[in-house]
Amino acid sequence: MRYLRPRQIIGCLSLKLENANMNKQKLIDAVATEVGIAKSAAAETIDAFLVTVTNAVVKGD
Repeated sequence: MRYLRPRQIIGCLSLKLENANMNKQKLIDAVATEVGIAKSAAAETIDAFLVTVTNAVVKGD
């Protein structure tokens, strides 16, 4: 699995607010483009993030 470096993550956070209303595929496309990685790598990263956040919420963290 490929992990994003901190500066890549910061770049992702700078996505324009006009893109804030998007579905999962559009988010994957935007992250892949912004960071310069394959869409499959972006999808894997986003899926891992969502699973991690969901599990934390379920646990009450």
